[in-house]
Amino acid sequence: MKLRPPADRKSVKAKVAWLLRQLERTEARGVHVRLTWPGRSVPTQHSLEALRDNVDLAAAGKDGWVLLAFEIILVRDLAARFAQRRNFIGELEAILPLFYEQVGQRLKAWQTPAPRLKEEKSDAESVSPEAIAQQAEAAARAEEGWVERPAEAEVAPDDGPSGSESSITIGAGVERSPKAIPSPATGDGTT
Repeated sequence: MKLRPPADRKSVKAKVAWLLRQLERTEARGVHVRLTWPGRSVPTQHSLEALRDNVDLAAAGKDGWVLLAFEIILVRDLAARFAQRRNFIGELEAILPLFYEQVGQRLKAWQTPAPRLKEEKSDAESVSPEAIAQQAEAAARAEEGWVERPAEAEVAPDDGPSGSESSITIGAGVERSPKAIPSPATGDGTT
């Protein structure tokens, strides 16, 4: 069986660990993992037991290489049975269900994880059309220099160096900085 390694993991060790977690309950006798590398590089093959003992074995001599695929295989010595067609077919028919039971049914192809909702958008009210419109308006006001303030403040003195500047409340709870309000003297937004 051939599988692509997970794309969200960078190192070969992490990719092999992902595969080994799927094969935790697999009987290791005769099961091998073949690792496919890019270009004309020869694939490397290790027994499942050896990889369980030392995951670093998979990346030995392949530092910085990208792992392209895993191929999980079951190796059985059928030399004596290979001479006769009937014996060979019988052994093959016995091995296939064993391989599927031990390996095939436990493997799952890697899938891109689903995007996660932000914590502030975990309930239905926060993702309603009205809530999304309000969030978009608030983001647009923030880009233009608008600041959200409590609705009770009409005009508040600024703590600037002159002490004469003030902020103006526009609407319910929306305030614009005095630096963005056009000055009657200059008309260019400076005060």
